[in-house]
Amino acid sequence: MKSARYFLISVLSLLFAACEKQEAPVTLPPKTGAQYGRVTMGEEYTTQIFWDLESGAAVKSSQTDAWDLSFDAATNGFRVTMNGGKGINLYNTKQTDFGAVTALPAGMRETSWGFDDPKQQFSGNYVGDWRGSEAGTSKEEVFIARVGDFDYYKIQLLRVNDAAYTFQAARLSEPAGKTITLPKEAGFNRVYYSFENGPVAQLDPPQAAWDFVFTRYRYIYYDYNGPGLDFPYLISGAMLNPYKVEAAVDSTTTFAAADLARAQSAAFTNNADVMGGFGWKTYDFDKGRYDVNPRFVYFIRNRDGKLYKIHFLDFYLDGVKGSPSFESERLE
Repeated sequence: MKSARYFLISVLSLLFAACEKQEAPVTLPPKTGAQYGRVTMGEEYTTQIFWDLESGAAVKSSQTDAWDLSFDAATNGFRVTMNGGKGINLYNTKQTDFGAVTALPAGMRETSWGFDDPKQQFSGNYVGDWRGSEAGTSKEEVFIARVGDFDYYKIQLLRVNDAAYTFQAARLSEPAGKTITLPKEAGFNRVYYSFENGPVAQLDPPQAAWDFVFTRYRYIYYDYNGPGLDFPYLISGAMLNPYKVEAAVDSTTTFAAADLARAQSAAFTNNADVMGGFGWKTYDFDKGRYDVNPRFVYFIRNRDGKLYKIHFLDFYLDGVKGSPSFESERLE
């Protein structure tokens, strides 16, 4: 872990269709049984890999830490999220004078920093609805961003419309900011920004081309050190595509016995971390390595409504962690 504030994590275990227009029937490919897959994220999980169940292949890879903030790319989108896998934090100063915010507030504590919930639901989004009372406007609150241990920036969200976001950003110590226009990209979930490098070239595949991504992300133990004292740390795992993809977990059966009927009765959710990095792998302190539990079976309904099942087999390649292998099979 690069950040000192995550030092304690290294000693913790991972315990823990009548109304619609009729369309021509689609001919599905024949069922071919389970497909084997493997991705390599790197020992420090620096590469994220996007996976498509239908083709049984990775469709794109990119650098996990290439961005600091992401912005909803939908025409009506406004949500801003931080890169938890890079350890980015935000703090809402509640001030609207960008030039007046040049230092951390007096008495600021570690617990003052905000983060996003890994489920990636709006209720757990730290920035929240930053828009003003009139369409396209903003509350103009200034947010401080922590990038690394002692690198601070500030950002003021100014406008959003169907085509782009407008905001100003600067290092925290600099009174004046640079105004940036970040265009939305049709057909993608998000667009990206780096405080150091500016707008980032698209890191994702098109939203209709993948089902989940192997990446590093931030998990939160809520109230771990007492009420309101949350404990965030970094973990690697599989996160769902928020575009029409849902999943359910079944830890009571084998992969072979996990059939269509069982999948159809499962409780699906679009929480991004339903697969995550828990359950299917845990850390064995005696062995000094991660163990994979293949009895954790995940049912996935992809963006086309097809049902699949998947379970994990290993987390290592030639003795190096960060290369999960798995089997998947289409059920309908």
